[in-house]
Amino acid sequence: SLGKDLQRKYGEPTAAALVESAMRHVDILDKFNYPDFKVSVKASGVFMAVEAYRLLARQIEQPLHLGITEAGGLRGGTVKSAIGIGMLLMDGIGDTLRVSLAADPVEEVKV
Repeated sequence: SLGKDLQRKYGEPTAAALVESAMRHVDILDKFNYPDFKVSVKASGVFMAVEAYRLLARQIEQPLHLGITEAGGLRGGTVKSAIGIGMLLMDGIGDTLRVSLAADPVEEVKV
């Protein structure tokens, strides 16, 4: 979730707010010379998530972990995740991923 200062600055969750939040955490890890991490900017909105990952991919070289938060049930969540993750993979963005569904975890594995 976004910090209160970013909520005030942007007024609502936006791709830019997600990226700014992620970059703060990247900067902390860089400051302490901790190189082994992945960055994720998951959002429940497919297009906001895609925009955020695209912005972030232009700014950092760290691996990106892809996912659409609260994608939904088995069918809807599968479609949302496929669209969002697929768009990013077509752009060459993403190093790891997880499909997260509001369904039986066994079904997540099948997707």
